[in-house]
Amino acid sequence: MEIYFKQKSDGTYFGEFHEVQPQGYITKEELPTIEPNPIDLVKLEFEKYLQTKTDGENAYLQISAEFRMAKISGDISEEAHLYIENLLKPIRNEIMFGQWMEGLRLLELIEIELIGDELYNRLHLQISNYVTENY
Repeated sequence: MEIYFKQKSDGTYFGEFHEVQPQGYITKEELPTIEPNPIDLVKLEFEKYLQTKTDGENAYLQISAEFRMAKISGDISEEAHLYIENLLKPIRNEIMFGQWMEGLRLLELIEIELIGDELYNRLHLQISNYVTENY
């Protein structure tokens, strides 16, 4: 049995299995190819960029809230908070603009000891997982 396609009145196709090709049906190879509209491709790419930017903003707001709560609770000092924020600023800027791959590259340039193993590993895992899942 093979699948053969027939065009419906709305221009779309449906497939049915038949032993031989029925009259008025075409094979898979004969289906027309639809070339994407370049404007649609730009719109799709724009929407992907917008989503990575939104995801970056949300990721930064989450970590920022955690830093603030750690500062309020006394787990880190104001000076340590400012130091970490300044050290991560180039990475933050890239991530908040949706440039996750560049953010990861910049993070990997930081010496782990400057922010500690736990924070570095957590940020690295979060950013690299995002890059793997979305690029």
